[in-house]
Amino acid sequence: MSEIDGISKQRMLWQMEQERLKNRLVLCDDFAPRINCDRSGSQACLRFIGGVDVSFDKKDSELACGALVVIDMDTMNVVYEDFKIVHLTLPYIPGFLAFRESPVLLELIQKLMKEHPEVAPDVIMVDGNGILHPRGFGLASHIGVLANIPTIGVAKNLYHVDGLSRSHINTNLKTDEVNDDTTNHVDCVSKECLNTNLITKTVGDNYDCSDDATHHIDGVSKEQLNTNKKREEMTCDVMPLTGDSGQVLGMALRSHKGCTKPIFISIGHRISLGTAVSLVQKCGKYRIPEPIRQADIRSRERMRLNFSK
Repeated sequence: MSEIDGISKQRMLWQMEQERLKNRLVLCDDFAPRINCDRSGSQACLRFIGGVDVSFDKKDSELACGALVVIDMDTMNVVYEDFKIVHLTLPYIPGFLAFRESPVLLELIQKLMKEHPEVAPDVIMVDGNGILHPRGFGLASHIGVLANIPTIGVAKNLYHVDGLSRSHINTNLKTDEVNDDTTNHVDCVSKECLNTNLITKTVGDNYDCSDDATHHIDGVSKEQLNTNKKREEMTCDVMPLTGDSGQVLGMALRSHKGCTKPIFISIGHRISLGTAVSLVQKCGKYRIPEPIRQADIRSRERMRLNFSK
């Protein structure tokens, strides 16, 4: 079998596996802790947010470091971190990144859950896409389904899928004057923005996304979340990523006032788009939300310490 034939066969097998796992995908809030609540009350409040990232050696694309951090939402401090350096033997094939990067990240997540359940994250942010993907099942969805944990996809670059293009994003987002990524975060996602074209349904047939499964964010009800508002009424730097099919695949968000480059948020698993945007906003001191930013810093530093000589 030639190398090309081998890659084609691998793509076919991976695509079948993605379609199989996609049947378990949940696209609405499916976790108990509340986002906005009084910790002195009786409600369980969301406390810990995880972030995962993989960094690669500049000279060897097979040498990588997977990192997992957990952030305390109250202080934005790192309360847990772990990493693992690995040799990734599987090839990188566009659209199938999860099969290359997810094993090391899943191993780190499973270790955390087993050895340190006291800081187990309620949600994990993933450096990559969720349903904003050619087959609606990117790295964030892959990790979420296999680890059975709510996940959010946060990508630095737009995946050109279902007719989405960067030029369209640039045309429809504000173009304020820019400083750099050290600018402090300014709340720019209003209720009106969160109310726009948000997904509150599930892909699978065996899951009920009822009112009980949907968090009410900052007073926003399920009825409001399902309301389509005109894009021109939006008053902040956020834009629904609506494909040619009419499906909202995610949100483009300028995470702070002085940033020209948006990030692209999508549902991973067991979370709604409105909740995902709200959490990214709350973790947004810089362009990249803090859980992923800290995972990236730590994975790069480990690579530097181990292989810079």
